Amino acid sequence: MTSEKSFKIFVAHTWEYSESYYRVSRYLNEISGFKHENTGNMDLWSSVGAKPPKEALLKQMVPAEIVIVNSEVFKRDIEGLVSYIMDEAESCGKPIIGIDSWGPQLISPLINAKAKEIIPWDPLKMVEAIRRYGA
Repeated sequence: MTSEKSFKIFVAHTWEYSESYYRVSRYLNEISGFKHENTGNMDLWSSVGAKPPKEALLKQMVPAEIVIVNSEVFKRDIEGLVSYIMDEAESCGKPIIGIDSWGPQLISPLINAKAKEIIPWDPLKMVEAIRRYGA
């Protein structure tokens, strides 16, 4: 019996609470037998008492094999942290998966340009894309 590969994933965030950030984790946890680890840690901010520098995001992203950027977090990112992560992921050769917007809003052209694939808010589609592009 072969055990399934475990994927290291960085779900992009901006250090601030976002329901859509946690929704990605819930969706991935819904899929029975899908092994993964989110290398991101939004709780670091609360543990250090101040917003960490953007380089702290890079440290979280580096061990990941794949980066997930959800358009809802990107839209609320006034500091450019998600753009920074996408640029760094691209320079490291890490594939980016974009998750489409809820409702009629259009996804950012930047996510469209940098992502290997744009997927809907669907747990099975997320897992399929991770398996397709994960190292």
